[in-house]
Amino acid sequence: MVASSAVQNGSKTNGTSGVLPDKKTRVLIYGVGAVGAIYASLFLAHPEKYHVTLLARSNHTALSTNGITITSVGRFGWNNSVFRPNGGVYDSFDSLKNSADYQPYDILLITTKWQPYLAASVPKDVVKDDGLCVLIQNGVGIEESFFQHFNGFPSTEVTADHQPRVHLISGVIYIIASQPSPGVFLHGADREFIYFGLYPEPPMDPKHWGDEVPPSDTYIPSLPLTESTPEPLRRAIETFLSIGSDARLPPSLQTERWRKCVWNGTFNVMCALTGLDSKGVLAQGPSMESTLRRLGKEIEVVAKAIGVHTYDAVEEAVINDARRLPGFEPSMLQDVRAGREMEVEGFCGNVVRLGKGKGVEVGVMESMYVLLTAMNQKFIEKRKQSGLQSPVLN
Repeated sequence: MVASSAVQNGSKTNGTSGVLPDKKTRVLIYGVGAVGAIYASLFLAHPEKYHVTLLARSNHTALSTNGITITSVGRFGWNNSVFRPNGGVYDSFDSLKNSADYQPYDILLITTKWQPYLAASVPKDVVKDDGLCVLIQNGVGIEESFFQHFNGFPSTEVTADHQPRVHLISGVIYIIASQPSPGVFLHGADREFIYFGLYPEPPMDPKHWGDEVPPSDTYIPSLPLTESTPEPLRRAIETFLSIGSDARLPPSLQTERWRKCVWNGTFNVMCALTGLDSKGVLAQGPSMESTLRRLGKEIEVVAKAIGVHTYDAVEEAVINDARRLPGFEPSMLQDVRAGREMEVEGFCGNVVRLGKGKGVEVGVMESMYVLLTAMNQKFIEKRKQSGLQSPVLN
């Protein structure tokens, strides 16, 4: 499958220009790693509905020259398929906004790694009024900076009469994907689904509470979309369903976000610190497992302290799944081996800050945070010395 639209290179327009038909939804994808490329391809498979622009950096040249080359034989039927963005490929917001056909976007999809400074890097007017900012990112406590950046007031002030200009949709993704070379992507194991929730979201309906956590490979099916589903959230889920994504409405998005953080805050953290894959970490014996449990339990307690419903014994389910599954390298271990800045703040720093704010003991996580911050500093210095301003587009 090849999308026939032209590719733009930076601020130079080589393809589509001028006013777009009103029926096309304008989508800007910020960060075109493996996840961003999969959703770009899904949108670009429907060029009659979506006008798609990419903002990339490290793979900008490859994407500008060759488009997205992607394989997902089982799930999406792509075999070295090529998709060429009909809205262009840019390496900065400046070049994007200086292009001939620039207009604010209906949907801003952010698939970069989360960093504390990320929200401030996005021009506020890049999303149109009543548009959607969709975050498909890992970590906890990541939404508020975006909400305030786009809307100018904290989420606690939302009322029926005080609604945001830009609606923030938070997403938790489960997918196996990689970029073996710049602009070339693989989607593996047929897995792809996303839980979506509106931020801020109402408290979880008690009828959905459960004391037992499902295993990590047993996921919550989608609730039905109804008239009571907030319109922006329904719009987001229906949009992703329309392109073939398995988009789901969970009882609570924040429950799922913190549930996933138990994995990232245990195995992702420990693999980065030790240089071992998941099986290598488990092979260290009872003391290591005890530390993993303490980390997971601290994350659960912090979640409950800030009002997020959590399942009991999530950390045990995570450890059991790691025993059962083949060993693999989590994202932070991959970053360490590649000399890239890690997602320390979203996985650790925000847990520590939120916990301390509620008087929760987070001593084990704070120790991990201190060590990972020190490790991260050398990657930050390396990036600065290379002249790169931000790692978030990698």
